[in-house]
Amino acid sequence: MTPRLKGFLLAALSLILLCAAALGIPAAVAGDVHALGWAAIGACIAAIIAPVAVLIFGVPAHLALQRAGKRSLRAYLWTGFGISTCLGILGAVTLPESAARGLIQIFEIAVVLVAGPLSSAVFWGIARPDRAINPKQASPA
Repeated sequence: MTPRLKGFLLAALSLILLCAAALGIPAAVAGDVHALGWAAIGACIAAIIAPVAVLIFGVPAHLALQRAGKRSLRAYLWTGFGISTCLGILGAVTLPESAARGLIQIFEIAVVLVAGPLSSAVFWGIARPDRAINPKQASPA
């Protein structure tokens, strides 16, 4: 398995774990006896959404960064934050009139704002595009 593919898979897994924690930890803090159930629901929902998000946003962002010659962690973090900020703005534009649903959506926006930089940092840590060998520099052996 190539480091790039492994990076994409672990980036999706980090999103799944983030969603599980985002639902499980508040439930546990509130004293809900079903906190693990809430975490499992978060993980199941994210297991459907995270791979799609990585394919739609992560892969094109990585290819664009590679094409631009940007390989630093800072570039990947800013790109992940930029993508998550755009998604957060889209979520904020569609805030519902209901106060309860609005609070839930604000919480979702907060999770999205954390998810972009987190998944990009996980991808960068695994794939390490800053260490990519230029084919012209590779030894003939």
